Amino acid sequence: PDGDAVGGRFRLGDGDWHPIVGIVHDIWATGAANDPAYPQLYMPLDEGDGTMLLLRTDNPTRLAGGIRTVVANVDREIPVLDAQPMATLYRDALARERLIAMLLGVFAVTAATLAAAGLYGVVAHLAVRRTREFGIRISLGAEPGSIFELALRDGLVSVVAGLVVGCGLAWAGLRLLHAELAGLEGARPLAFLAAAALLGAVTLAAMSVPAVRAARIDPAEALRAE
Repeated sequence: PDGDAVGGRFRLGDGDWHPIVGIVHDIWATGAANDPAYPQLYMPLDEGDGTMLLLRTDNPTRLAGGIRTVVANVDREIPVLDAQPMATLYRDALARERLIAMLLGVFAVTAATLAAAGLYGVVAHLAVRRTREFGIRISLGAEPGSIFELALRDGLVSVVAGLVVGCGLAWAGLRLLHAELAGLEGARPLAFLAAAALLGAVTLAAMSVPAVRAARIDPAEALRAE
């Protein structure tokens, strides 16, 4: 920490001293779910039990056979195991996380659908229960447009209040996840806007139908409604 490490030496336990010849950036060597800032080092090839060789190429499938041929020409006793493109290794390493993310996505869509359906039913029911009130307002001279506006405004106020509380809780949940999971992306404003737009549109639709009926209702019929 007090200078350039290149040129210095280190050793593992009571082993031999090794010179430091270079420094690399943090990498995700222990899995995508772990912190990349983990103490790691690269040792010379002749000091390891196994070797992973990385080659940059535009055609990894065709190159695999050539690698085996080259290694066999050097020493036929050296096995070449599990030659795969990096994209395949990366995909396999994240298979569990990808499955969990897919399941969470399905659950999120299901929850959003149930929330939208429940919100529509509750808001529409509350609007229908105000039929007598709307009839009285119309009989006292209220304009159909004002009745429509009143029905929409009351429903939207409740939803906006719920969205403010819900977005605040979601933001706090993201902060908690950031503290527990390394590499997690920041909050996406588009996700919050999409949720707000969905619930707002559902509320608007749920209130519009009863509001239109209320604006067109016959006051005498509304007063007889139960």
